[in-house]
Amino acid sequence: MQSTEKVVTYDFDPLFVEDIRRRRSERWPIEAHFHDILEAPLPNKHDGIYSLDVIEHIPRTAEHLYLNNLRDSLADDGVLIIGSPSLESQTYASPPSKEGHVQLQERR
Repeated sequence: MQSTEKVVTYDFDPLFVEDIRRRRSERWPIEAHFHDILEAPLPNKHDGIYSLDVIEHIPRTAEHLYLNNLRDSLADDGVLIIGSPSLESQTYASPPSKEGHVQLQERR
């Protein structure tokens, strides 16, 4: 937020969207919207997309939809950054954080 004009968040879970909206402040005016990236690209093109701790929840069979829809959500010179916990990190993860992880990558 310190170095960009606008931050927009998306989540497929309405509870997370509502939580972000509730905690929004004038100092941190983040927009939060409901969207399932497996259904379609985002409604607007973005200069940068950070998809952190999402891909491990996407089944391998739907990975192409996820990546294609993120790509199609970028401006022509946009940047996509994807972050995910590694398979090796799961030794240190709590049981609740492991829930829903259907695809973890080995460190390379």
